[in-house]
Amino acid sequence: MDSFKYGETSTKKSRIPVTAVWIPLIALVIVFAIIAGYFLVKVQDRAKANATAVSIEAKNIDKQILSIGTVTLDDDKLINAIRKSYDMLPEEGKKKVMNYDLFVTAEHQLTVLQVDKDMNTGEK
Repeated sequence: MDSFKYGETSTKKSRIPVTAVWIPLIALVIVFAIIAGYFLVKVQDRAKANATAVSIEAKNIDKQILSIGTVTLDDDKLINAIRKSYDMLPEEGKKKVMNYDLFVTAEHQLTVLQVDKDMNTGEK
């Protein structure tokens, strides 16, 4: 064995065994893949929960629309509340509201009633 003294340079190359480098590297990649997979599943679960919540809200809005019945001036607060709820839905939720045309008709009827009331009382 050659002796090595401080300050001298060695001409020999030190070799690290391949397994000493690759095994920890592979283990690190596996751990990273497991963590990434976990977060991907959590994101997908959250997206499914959000889609379910949007569907439930759209169904609730449909039920509220059907509860209007014959439009009267007393339906003002209900119709405004339905409009606010509908406007807060994302686009995919708005597509799930099946009675939207009926709701727009109810809004129009309410507007007509309000205008008629204003004209009869002399208000602008």
